[in-house]
Amino acid sequence: MRRLLSCTALAVVGALAAVVVPVASSGTPSPGTTLRRLALSGQMVAQGWRADASVSTDLVGVKWSGDPNAQFAVSTRDARGHWSSPTPLGSVDALPDRGSADAVHATRLATEPMWVRGATAIRVTLTSGNAGNVEMHAINAPAPQFPASSAGAWVEWPNVIMRSGWGADESLRFKNCSGPTYTSGVRFAVIHHTATSNDYSPSDSPAIVRSIYAYSVESLGYCDMMYNFLVDKYGQIFEGRYGGADKPVLGAHAIGFNTDSVGVSVIGDHTAVSPSPATIDAIERFLAWKFAVSGIDPRAPVDYVTSGNDKFPAGTHLTIPTIIGHRDTWFTDCPGNMLYALLPDIRENVARRIEQQPMDTFPSWQPQSSAPKLVAVSAYGDLYPAGGAAAFKPPGWWPGWQIVRSVKTLPGNQGGYVLDGFGGIHAFGLAPAAAVREYWPGWDIARDMALLPSGNGGYVLDAWGGLHPFGNAPPVAVTGYWRGWDIARRLVLLPSGNAGYVLDGFGGVHPFGGAPQITTGGYWPGWDIAREIALRPGTSNLYVLDGLGGVWPLGNAPALAGPYFGRDVARGLVLLSTGGYVATASGSFVPFGGASPVAQGIGVVSPPFIRQLALAP
Repeated sequence: MRRLLSCTALAVVGALAAVVVPVASSGTPSPGTTLRRLALSGQMVAQGWRADASVSTDLVGVKWSGDPNAQFAVSTRDARGHWSSPTPLGSVDALPDRGSADAVHATRLATEPMWVRGATAIRVTLTSGNAGNVEMHAINAPAPQFPASSAGAWVEWPNVIMRSGWGADESLRFKNCSGPTYTSGVRFAVIHHTATSNDYSPSDSPAIVRSIYAYSVESLGYCDMMYNFLVDKYGQIFEGRYGGADKPVLGAHAIGFNTDSVGVSVIGDHTAVSPSPATIDAIERFLAWKFAVSGIDPRAPVDYVTSGNDKFPAGTHLTIPTIIGHRDTWFTDCPGNMLYALLPDIRENVARRIEQQPMDTFPSWQPQSSAPKLVAVSAYGDLYPAGGAAAFKPPGWWPGWQIVRSVKTLPGNQGGYVLDGFGGIHAFGLAPAAAVREYWPGWDIARDMALLPSGNGGYVLDAWGGLHPFGNAPPVAVTGYWRGWDIARRLVLLPSGNAGYVLDGFGGVHPFGGAPQITTGGYWPGWDIAREIALRPGTSNLYVLDGLGGVWPLGNAPALAGPYFGRDVARGLVLLSTGGYVATASGSFVPFGGASPVAQGIGVVSPPFIRQLALAP
């Protein structure tokens, strides 16, 4: 529901007027909300036609048949009898994806709605083109009456007013569809503005939301509210589309880009008016929470394939930021120049809000006796236990700085080590201090480490493929070295402790220390998608994990069916005698191949941005 063109005044030509008495079909889109469909003309009319409707209502929109390029404007009459200047209404452009449930009943020949509360009459003018069966949809959305037991309808976290809080009629969303549709996960946000009036009170906002909900379903034929969430100029955040605030609900706000996105619309018009500080704060608070529970790094670009629209055909590959404006996806001025210009700052502030939240703690964590001992590390140094692992205090914590690269554990749940990007090795639990031989302060070059079977030393892998011993580990010769090229990713030692393999980002596996050459199960030249290399305990079978969750056998290792995610979220792999676990960037430890689910000591307040998963022997 956007203003498709800039909001310049349009001349009204040929004042052929009709007066319409508001007698039309009515519905009940939500408690206390009424929809009236007023037939303004059953015949084909031309530019300059207008009709007046003596109706007092809250929100209006226009539908028609025939010319898809027809344009309308609306004037309102106040209590003194004065008519306002015509306000052009752009064609609706908050659209569902083609082939989606929303698209089955959707109409394209409709205007964006206009908030008109306080008007005593409405004038609709055809400013361009021809139109037939012109119909005005007038929606009234008075305050709903909540029972006394509904005090908890206004839910905070982060101050989100849920659907029950703004008076959504949950039966309405079943009029065109059977229920919500979910995608594989939220990957980015699309920011909109409703292009309605900026003149509204805090108490008007729930009524505006109810009106847009009714217009979306009754007038446009969508399954539900087109937006996932809405924000007003007072900083109030409203849950839009039904399905769960923390879930990846498919919206109908950006055709071709609805899948895996969350649509957030600001109530008002920000073509020439800056959003209020309260609005920006609310957007940032909400997206920090939504990105946190979705495991999104706000600064990481998103590789996206569109489902198709008139601007980007289906199958178009794009690299986009995690927070974009509607105009980045479609032919529209939305979300207005003044709001669109702020999106880079909003994106950076969302990242900072996420990074600077306090670390999760686990005062009630109880390890599962008989379960595998799993420990994951976040990019900031947080340690997250799962299964039978103890809750270790992290050896360092770097809020706002994604500098941690790797975690390794010692036998017996004694603790282990965390590697930072400069090559620093930090002991936790009962692990003794590591005797580091090389350290590169200020140079983010370390990528992984491996411990000797004894735990008394090991090797640090740098980004160029160099291996640097520490503790009691002897020097080793490498077969793969790419000076100046940040392509080495992971390291694995064979049980002997003096040989192993380096994994590069394309899936290439390079032996060192006398390890035999081995054929790769997956190799993706030019695509930096390999994430981990792991050895199955008690065997010589090696496997590579890709970012999509595929687990690839090396050499003669038997095949394993990994938990394929279809997007780059896999970050860590540990193997058991049967199956294993993949850790995702958002902190889920996903079992596969016969491994049992494990309890997790991981929270969602601060996103973990998991770097690696380790198994304690």
